[in-house]
Amino acid sequence: MMATKTSNTAGVCWLEHQTLEHIKGALRVALNWSDDEIGVDQKRSSLAFTLQSFRRHFERLMAIEEQDGYLREVSEGNPQAHEQIERLQAEHDRFRMQLRSLDARLQSDFRTWGEAELDSTCEEITLLLREIDSHDLEEIDLLQDTLQHDEGGEG
Repeated sequence: MMATKTSNTAGVCWLEHQTLEHIKGALRVALNWSDDEIGVDQKRSSLAFTLQSFRRHFERLMAIEEQDGYLREVSEGNPQAHEQIERLQAEHDRFRMQLRSLDARLQSDFRTWGEAELDSTCEEITLLLREIDSHDLEEIDLLQDTLQHDEGGEG
Protein backbone atom coordinates (compact mmCIF):
# COMPACT_ATOMS: atom_id res chain seq x y z
CA MET A 1 0.00 0.00 0.00
CA MET A 2 2.84 2.38 0.78
CA ALA A 3 4.22 2.08 -2.76
CA THR A 4 0.83 3.05 -4.22
CA LYS A 5 0.35 6.02 -1.91
CA THR A 6 3.95 7.14 -2.45
CA SER A 7 3.51 6.74 -6.20
CA ASN A 8 0.29 8.79 -6.17
CA THR A 9 1.82 11.52 -4.02
CA ALA A 10 4.94 11.39 -6.16
CA GLY A 11 2.84 11.88 -9.29
CA VAL A 12 1.09 14.90 -7.79
CA CYS A 13 4.47 16.30 -6.69
CA TRP A 14 5.85 15.82 -10.20
CA LEU A 15 2.92 17.75 -11.73
CA GLU A 16 3.24 20.51 -9.13
CA HIS A 17 6.99 20.73 -9.81
CA GLN A 18 6.25 21.18 -13.51
CA THR A 19 3.82 24.01 -12.75
CA LEU A 20 6.36 25.61 -10.44
CA GLU A 21 8.94 25.45 -13.23
CA HIS A 22 6.65 27.49 -15.48
CA ILE A 23 6.15 30.12 -12.79
CA LYS A 24 9.91 30.12 -12.16
CA GLY A 25 10.43 30.78 -15.86
CA ALA A 26 8.04 33.74 -15.73
CA LEU A 27 9.90 35.09 -12.71
CA ARG A 28 13.20 34.81 -14.58
CA VAL A 29 11.72 36.70 -17.53
CA ALA A 30 10.69 39.54 -15.19
CA LEU A 31 14.13 39.51 -13.54
CA ASN A 32 15.79 39.96 -16.92
CA TRP A 33 13.73 42.98 -17.95
CA SER A 34 15.78 46.12 -18.28
CA ASP A 35 14.74 48.78 -15.76
CA ASP A 36 15.94 51.33 -18.31
CA GLU A 37 13.27 50.16 -20.76
CA ILE A 38 10.31 49.69 -18.43
CA GLY A 39 11.32 51.67 -15.36
CA VAL A 40 12.12 50.67 -11.79
CA ASP A 41 8.51 50.95 -10.59
CA GLN A 42 7.07 48.76 -13.35
CA LYS A 43 9.79 46.14 -12.97
CA ARG A 44 9.33 46.05 -9.19
CA SER A 45 5.56 45.76 -9.61
CA SER A 46 5.90 42.89 -12.09
CA LEU A 47 8.45 41.13 -9.90
CA ALA A 48 6.19 41.54 -6.87
CA PHE A 49 3.25 39.98 -8.73
CA THR A 50 5.27 37.09 -10.16
CA LEU A 51 7.19 36.38 -6.93
CA GLN A 52 3.93 36.30 -4.98
CA SER A 53 2.58 33.68 -7.39
CA PHE A 54 5.82 31.71 -7.14
CA ARG A 55 5.82 31.89 -3.32
CA ARG A 56 2.22 30.70 -3.03
CA HIS A 57 2.78 27.79 -5.39
CA PHE A 58 6.10 26.90 -3.75
CA GLU A 59 4.41 26.79 -0.34
CA ARG A 60 1.62 24.62 -1.79
CA LEU A 61 4.18 22.17 -3.16
CA MET A 62 6.06 22.05 0.14
CA ALA A 63 2.78 21.33 1.97
CA ILE A 64 2.06 18.43 -0.38
CA GLU A 65 5.53 17.00 0.13
CA GLU A 66 5.50 17.42 3.90
CA GLN A 67 1.89 17.15 5.07
CA ASP A 68 0.66 14.55 2.61
CA GLY A 69 3.48 12.31 3.69
CA TYR A 70 5.77 12.12 0.67
CA LEU A 71 8.92 13.02 2.59
CA ARG A 72 7.83 11.02 5.65
CA GLU A 73 7.02 7.97 3.52
CA VAL A 74 10.33 8.22 1.70
CA SER A 75 12.10 8.39 5.06
CA GLU A 76 10.19 5.36 6.38
CA GLY A 77 10.91 3.37 3.22
CA ASN A 78 14.57 4.42 3.09
CA PRO A 79 15.95 4.93 6.60
CA GLN A 80 19.38 5.68 5.11
CA ALA A 81 17.87 8.83 3.54
CA HIS A 82 16.62 10.23 6.88
CA GLU A 83 19.41 12.81 7.28
CA GLN A 84 19.05 13.95 3.67
CA ILE A 85 15.29 14.37 4.14
CA GLU A 86 15.76 16.35 7.35
CA ARG A 87 18.17 18.66 5.52
CA LEU A 88 15.74 19.06 2.61
CA GLN A 89 12.93 19.94 5.04
CA ALA A 90 15.16 22.49 6.75
CA GLU A 91 15.84 24.00 3.33
CA HIS A 92 12.06 24.20 2.78
CA ASP A 93 11.77 26.30 5.93
CA ARG A 94 14.66 28.55 4.90
CA PHE A 95 13.24 29.01 1.40
CA ARG A 96 9.82 29.87 2.85
CA MET A 97 11.35 32.53 5.11
CA GLN A 98 13.41 34.02 2.28
CA LEU A 99 10.45 34.08 -0.11
CA ARG A 100 8.21 35.73 2.48
CA SER A 101 10.87 38.33 3.20
CA LEU A 102 11.40 39.07 -0.49
CA ASP A 103 7.65 39.18 -1.07
CA ALA A 104 7.18 41.66 1.79
CA ARG A 105 10.05 43.77 0.51
CA LEU A 106 8.61 43.91 -3.02
CA GLN A 107 5.15 44.73 -1.65
CA SER A 108 6.54 47.63 0.42
CA ASP A 109 6.07 51.27 -0.50
CA PHE A 110 7.57 51.43 -3.98
CA ARG A 111 8.08 55.19 -3.80
CA THR A 112 11.15 54.51 -1.69
CA TRP A 113 12.64 52.14 -4.27
CA GLY A 114 15.67 53.04 -6.29
CA GLU A 115 17.61 51.23 -8.96
CA ALA A 116 20.25 49.99 -6.49
CA GLU A 117 17.62 48.43 -4.19
CA LEU A 118 15.89 46.78 -7.14
CA ASP A 119 19.18 45.41 -8.50
CA SER A 120 20.10 44.03 -5.07
CA THR A 121 16.68 42.39 -4.70
CA CYS A 122 16.92 40.91 -8.21
CA GLU A 123 20.32 39.41 -7.39
CA GLU A 124 18.91 37.92 -4.19
CA ILE A 125 15.94 36.38 -6.06
CA THR A 126 18.25 35.01 -8.77
CA LEU A 127 20.50 33.36 -6.16
CA LEU A 128 17.49 31.91 -4.34
CA LEU A 129 16.12 30.46 -7.60
CA ARG A 130 19.48 28.76 -8.22
CA GLU A 131 19.37 27.26 -4.74
CA ILE A 132 15.80 26.07 -5.27
CA ASP A 133 16.79 24.55 -8.64
CA SER A 134 19.55 22.57 -6.94
CA HIS A 135 17.20 21.54 -4.14
CA ASP A 136 14.56 20.40 -6.67
CA LEU A 137 17.08 18.24 -8.52
CA GLU A 138 18.10 16.58 -5.27
CA GLU A 139 14.46 15.89 -4.37
CA ILE A 140 13.72 14.48 -7.83
CA ASP A 141 16.74 12.16 -7.56
CA LEU A 142 15.57 11.03 -4.12
CA LEU A 143 12.05 10.46 -5.39
CA GLN A 144 13.27 8.47 -8.39
CA ASP A 145 15.48 6.32 -6.16
CA THR A 146 12.53 5.70 -3.85
CA LEU A 147 10.17 4.73 -6.66
CA GLN A 148 12.74 2.35 -8.10
CA HIS A 149 13.05 0.65 -4.72
CA ASP A 150 9.26 0.53 -4.22
CA GLU A 151 8.63 -0.97 -7.66
CA GLY A 152 11.27 -3.62 -7.17
CA GLY A 153 9.43 -5.19 -4.26
CA GLU A 154 10.90 -7.58 -1.79
CA GLY A 155 11.58 -11.18 -2.64
